[in-house]
Amino acid sequence: MGALQFVRRQLFEPPLRRRWLLALYTLALTGAPLVGTLGYENSVALTAPMSVLGVLVGVDAVRRAAPTLDAIAREAARDLAGLGAAALLVLLIAQLWHPSCDPAAGLLFLAMGPLLSSVLGATAGIVGACLVQHPPRRWLQALLGLVPLAYCLVVGLLRLYVDPAVYAFDPFFGYFAGPLYDEAIAIDDRYVLFRLYNLLAAAAALAAVRIWGEPVLAAARAPAPPPALAADDETTDDGAKDDNRKRGAADTTTRGPLPQRLRERPWASLTLALSLAGAAIFGLQPARFGFHMTVDGIAEVLTATRTSEHFIVRYAPTSSTAREIDVVVAELEFAHHRLASALGRAPQSRVEAFIFPDPALKRRTIGAARTEVAPPWRLQLYLNHQPFPAQVMPHELAHAFESTIGDEVFGLSGRVDGGARVNLALLEGFATAMAPRTWDGLDLHDMAAVLDRLELRPDLEGIMGLAFWGQASKRAYTAAGSFCLWLAETRGTQSLAALYSSAGDFEGTYGEGLGELQREWLAFLRRRELRPQDIEAMRQLFERRSIFQRPCAHRAADLAVEAALAQGRGDTAAMIAAYDELCAVEPDRPEHQIARATALAQTERLAAAAEVLRDALASPGMTATLRAVTHERLGDLALVGGDLEAAAASYREALAGSTRENQTRTLQIKLLAASDAVLSPYLRDYFRPFEDAAFQPTLGLRRLYAARRLAELPAYAPLGEYLTGLNLLGMEAPEDAAVHLERSLSPRPGALPLHSAELVRSARLHLVNALVRVRRYDRAEALLDLLEIEPGIGNGHRATYREWRARIDFFRGYRPTPAKLEPLGLPALPFDDDDDDDDDDASEAIAAAPPAEA
Repeated sequence: MGALQFVRRQLFEPPLRRRWLLALYTLALTGAPLVGTLGYENSVALTAPMSVLGVLVGVDAVRRAAPTLDAIAREAARDLAGLGAAALLVLLIAQLWHPSCDPAAGLLFLAMGPLLSSVLGATAGIVGACLVQHPPRRWLQALLGLVPLAYCLVVGLLRLYVDPAVYAFDPFFGYFAGPLYDEAIAIDDRYVLFRLYNLLAAAAALAAVRIWGEPVLAAARAPAPPPALAADDETTDDGAKDDNRKRGAADTTTRGPLPQRLRERPWASLTLALSLAGAAIFGLQPARFGFHMTVDGIAEVLTATRTSEHFIVRYAPTSSTAREIDVVVAELEFAHHRLASALGRAPQSRVEAFIFPDPALKRRTIGAARTEVAPPWRLQLYLNHQPFPAQVMPHELAHAFESTIGDEVFGLSGRVDGGARVNLALLEGFATAMAPRTWDGLDLHDMAAVLDRLELRPDLEGIMGLAFWGQASKRAYTAAGSFCLWLAETRGTQSLAALYSSAGDFEGTYGEGLGELQREWLAFLRRRELRPQDIEAMRQLFERRSIFQRPCAHRAADLAVEAALAQGRGDTAAMIAAYDELCAVEPDRPEHQIARATALAQTERLAAAAEVLRDALASPGMTATLRAVTHERLGDLALVGGDLEAAAASYREALAGSTRENQTRTLQIKLLAASDAVLSPYLRDYFRPFEDAAFQPTLGLRRLYAARRLAELPAYAPLGEYLTGLNLLGMEAPEDAAVHLERSLSPRPGALPLHSAELVRSARLHLVNALVRVRRYDRAEALLDLLEIEPGIGNGHRATYREWRARIDFFRGYRPTPAKLEPLGLPALPFDDDDDDDDDDASEAIAAAPPAEA
């Protein structure tokens, strides 16, 4: 009988029932990645349920306690403490099978999210219960208490739909940090100020309960007078008259004028006034405190604007974007032209492009740091500045074009008939297919073929929905993008657009099921020829796991940020400590050990750095790409230490396993430095592999100076000119860069030409880039002719060259070459004679017809 009573009590007493419900829900979460342990995702999953339960706590506290705020608050606090303890106890026990990588931060997220939101929910419940007293039905009181939650939810969703922000702060639903792919999430000053704002509003609500609610509750609970004794006449005894006078006084307090009620409770009145004033300061200026962002708020950060036929571009007036805004706008219009031509349709209004100078400002402003975002329904692009031509922008613009083929509200690949569904694989696959990117010599289909050979390709049927987010982003985007591109190439872009509109009705669009189409696509991929080095080049990229498969992803990202901040302020001890912990948190990732070794080398602990790198080579997570990087770092240590022979040996090891063209070029130059004692100090000054953070702001200038010193060596002048051109191009000085890149390809007698095909290809392609920026299209096309006939180029190279030709064709009309083309100014070479005729001849040659092959 005692056991039955115990069970009955747990089931039928509301406070105990709520604790069991929350404990079971929390226990269910512990079986899922990320949300199942103390941390950000767990706080997001718990916040809304605890807010709702908090409303019920507040309602029941009013119904059970004496009609005073103090009694109600004590009752609610006991119940809330039980709820919080239930969730915390489950999460602490769950550490046995699902440990948190940062329990201290997890507890802080729990306190700032679910626990504070439950307090706010209880406050809403108390107010709702005070307002519903005639009749005091519990379900009506709870329903009114839930109104603030529903209101905040609707407002938050409307803001995410309308305004340029991908993060959200909500009193009852907590903190949504933004895109999944930004892994560094911390409790910053914005979150703390938002919770202060919430507590001020709650204090104001409770002060109002003290002033108005207590009399209401007292009057509602006072017994009604018998009809016969309702009046103070001669037949009413003195006791009844006294009761009537008390009820009259309560009624007067309840219904009396506002000044009277405020005077009777001065402390509550003062609390109400101060809390309302404080809450108003925060609530009326959400953009100022970072609680939310609007276009006007961004305009205060990105104060410059450029309008073109299809775009409104907002950017910082002192940024790199400002220095080349004409080219930036032209590139946007070029991407728009290509998408409109492919689809046969375009958005009816201008697209807004917000280009931020750095990821930190972008994260602070709209909630995404390194992740580029473009919600289709907003026709807005949120971009970080990238060197011309921006690689990511066309993909994001393709999302804006999805508004013309998706559902009418969001522009997504979604339908509501037959059940609501969103096809994320088509959402991202369509954009990837419409703006395919290359990876050195590999095109999008080559990369998908590598993914298949590595047996890492996700099954398409498994990602045609929300499960897309559960995959590693590189794998999911590559597979979905290649499949959509194959559909467009074999069955037409219009059919692909129809498939997008149908949210994945393959039978209705193509007359074939997804399974059959996937088999055809895989047969196409498996016919593509791939070199072993192509597979190794992509292995490192594709073996990176999804955030849901990396339990310590957030902690690792936070530690990387801590290390970078410590380096920036010159705190080398904190920097190394952060890297030490990073290696302990994710010991299976050798890239963390490489970063730790680099940090040690920056503090001149070269022997310790070399030991860490040698240990990294034995790591089970080592790939060919990381092995080449590790050998390169060992070569750098030897080069800095003056051991050229050891440096050369390490660089040769790295070159043998190099999988990226830019890494290969760098290693070729470093090996040259290690093989020539005269050249070594010049290139060591150029690369500065372990530069102290204090000198980072001037690194570009000092590299430029080192390149110019190298160009003064007659034998190595072409290499010095090449490095000079690269640096100038990075400084948005394309005209000057073109001069030096031309010289690198036209060596003087006695000078050593660029000593590898990779370096020559790079010089030519960078020169094409510079020439297009300065509107010298004929010479750029002549260089493309040379690039296209090079032996050994891959599909990725060909796709890149085709895109440059299409860009030049568009730019000729959008940014035509001036009628009078001024010759490029060529500075005198250090070994020139006093006669300037050679410079003038060279300038005219660049401005006019292209010379023979360099």
